[in-house]
Amino acid sequence: MECQRGTGGVKYRFPVFCLVFILVWTGPLFAAQENYIETLKLKDESTDWNIVVSYFSTRNISLENRYLASSLPLKIYTTLLNYTTHTLSDEERRGYAERIIDNARQTLLKESAELRKSFDELDFDVTAASSYGFRQQKEWELLQKRDTLNEKFRYLKDFSPSDIGIPEERKIVLLRESDSRELFDPIKDKQKQFATEKKADLVIYGRLEEMAGYIYYRIGAYSSILDKTVFDAEGGGAPDKIEMQVSEHLKDLITVVVGYPWTDFTVSAMPVTASIRIGDDYSGSGVYRNNSMKPGTYIMTVEAPGYIGEEIEIVLNPKETKTLSVSLIRNPVPPVVVNTFPPGADVYLSSLWVGTTPFLIENGGINEPLMLKKEGYLDLVSALNPESGDKMNFVLKSSAFDIDDYMKSKRKDFYFNIAGLAFSIPLTILANGYQTRFLDSIPEATADNAVQRQQIIFGYKAMATVFSVSIVLNAIMATGLIVDMIDYVKVYDSR
Repeated sequence: MECQRGTGGVKYRFPVFCLVFILVWTGPLFAAQENYIETLKLKDESTDWNIVVSYFSTRNISLENRYLASSLPLKIYTTLLNYTTHTLSDEERRGYAERIIDNARQTLLKESAELRKSFDELDFDVTAASSYGFRQQKEWELLQKRDTLNEKFRYLKDFSPSDIGIPEERKIVLLRESDSRELFDPIKDKQKQFATEKKADLVIYGRLEEMAGYIYYRIGAYSSILDKTVFDAEGGGAPDKIEMQVSEHLKDLITVVVGYPWTDFTVSAMPVTASIRIGDDYSGSGVYRNNSMKPGTYIMTVEAPGYIGEEIEIVLNPKETKTLSVSLIRNPVPPVVVNTFPPGADVYLSSLWVGTTPFLIENGGINEPLMLKKEGYLDLVSALNPESGDKMNFVLKSSAFDIDDYMKSKRKDFYFNIAGLAFSIPLTILANGYQTRFLDSIPEATADNAVQRQQIIFGYKAMATVFSVSIVLNAIMATGLIVDMIDYVKVYDSR
């Protein structure tokens, strides 16, 4: 197939593939720039912050002290199990973003190397050499891939790390390895290589050395995302004192792990049902502990029904262990006697058992939750707040048979049967009337009215069926109505 083009009366012929060739080369110039965020994976797809706690390497350690190489990492590991999230610093978030961009760049470099290899193979391809059209097609495909790669490289060059949304928090995932390498030895990039192998964001490692009966230790933590040591501590002493010294260093190590200076805060409140709120957030009932609470000033509110609530200002300092006890004072009511019928019910105040009825409550609080329980009867829940006098009287309902619920059910059945009769009686009357009308209008059979006669007979049979059903419905509703009335009267008289 060929195309013709005329210019000044002169015609030129050129193959169609020339036009295709032009479009292939000029098309990308007019195409909109593709968003490569998905294809280059320029986004944070990980939610974990992996920590590897390695066994400590040893040097000149006697046999009786060799257990420290595993017991100290185990102590660190079990301590860090209490912490669940790591807050990323701005430097760490930028490091993660740059790592994502670098991974995309490495991927493009691999693709570029593969493309160059494909160009080289095309020069030595016997099939391509023997077929000019086949070679040209393959070359176009490779050139298109090259243009796409160049576009991706340009896009990546102008892409800013700040354009990648890195969440502020990551879930801590702890890994414990039985690897004991000399990571403190001055070998270039040894920690980085170890973190890459374990796919760890933080590597915690250590070294033990024994001299003259004393143990000297050094503990470090390497951040792979920052490519630097973020924790380094050392000390020494008698073997039985080493674990205590390491415990003191853990305060600084925890700061690295959680990502901010922390406070171990615990509050216990009485009564145990008291609700604890720190700021606007509900924190629990009775006891609340947060072992990695951010330092600062908070307003804590402790409240419980029947008690006078308290509002306390708490100041938390970094790396502090703070414990508070709060005992609320009752908002008292005068002594009140709780009676039940029948007597002998268990009395619970704020979910705590205090006695059986009749029971004198001398130290209760206004609106304090009151529960009465007796076997064979429904639980009764109220509040300690007598409206008048010095007594509170309650009637317990049997769990086996509740008269009020039964009578309410019977009333519903009675009204349902009344409504049923109100529908079925008029239906019976109408069906009977139409049945009679159809019967009286059936003509004598002739050759001309066969169809009309069959229609009238069908109408008569339909009305007869409706009449029969309505009679049965009337009987059922009337019987149910009589039974409900008799049962209702019996139960009412028994009260």
